[in-house]
Amino acid sequence: PVKGKFVMGDWNADTQRTPGLFKNGFFWYTNDIGPAATWSNVWIGPFGAHAVVAGRFSAGAANDCIGVIDKEFDSPDDGFPLFYTCELGAINPPGGILEHWLNVELPGPGK
Repeated sequence: PVKGKFVMGDWNADTQRTPGLFKNGFFWYTNDIGPAATWSNVWIGPFGAHAVVAGRFSAGAANDCIGVIDKEFDSPDDGFPLFYTCELGAINPPGGILEHWLNVELPGPGK
């Protein structure tokens, strides 16, 4: 019973989806099923994490990636940056945390 944001994903490309938890900037995940599961973690960052998402964000990664979607307030347009990594083998991903800007411009005179 840990408070955080849970997602399911295939973290090691074995086609078996297992749980993951985002809390306090860390993503904790396991590739095991059962009460004796071994958990690993990776640092994503202390983003507001309005949503935690898992999926194939990179064509070069065989495993699911983990990301957090944050609300961007510093931009003249509303947008939602996705901060993610597909490198789950180290606490600090060697390639760093990647970013993808998610935004939709709506028609009309106001924001």
